[in-house]
Amino acid sequence: MPEPKEEKPEEFKTQDEPPTDDLKQQIETHTHTGAGTSQVNSDNVIRNWKSACRVYLAASTQNINSLVITKVAYETKDYDLSNEFDTTNNQFVANKDGYYQIDASAELQLSVASDISIYLYKNGAAYEYVKTRRGDSYGSQSVNISTMIKLVAGDYIDIRADHATEQTDTINGGTTKTWLNIYKIY
Repeated sequence: MPEPKEEKPEEFKTQDEPPTDDLKQQIETHTHTGAGTSQVNSDNVIRNWKSACRVYLAASTQNINSLVITKVAYETKDYDLSNEFDTTNNQFVANKDGYYQIDASAELQLSVASDISIYLYKNGAAYEYVKTRRGDSYGSQSVNISTMIKLVAGDYIDIRADHATEQTDTINGGTTKTWLNIYKIY
């Protein structure tokens, strides 16, 4: 016998914006496996949270060897609406199929002039990268990547960086220096 479908009253409306602080008091939260979070407030408005997270490297630095593409160790979450960022493996695992906006930055502290790169990896393979050249003999340089990517549920992405100084240098930590934002747009 098939499961009965849950009918929603016609008076329910759908809204994708997060609630205001006043509205948070009125909301009853329901979590649906693999579907993110929906909330119903006293006005019968259903709010469907989209996938979104912001993470950053909180440690003061992360070592990065020359000519070694190194995964950035984002270990701190500002937010993660659908609990999709794994801080142990430093990767985002999509819960839903869709198109995702990815924006990332890594600030490298270099001892000599060098090319530096930032990479977006999808399911363990390089998907896209950006390279820039540090002109000074020392100092910090940020490299950024911004792209839209199609993911299916279970796909994972991570951010990596490298340089060519022939020395061990560092990725600088901090919420404004080395960060990753991900947002499901469709």
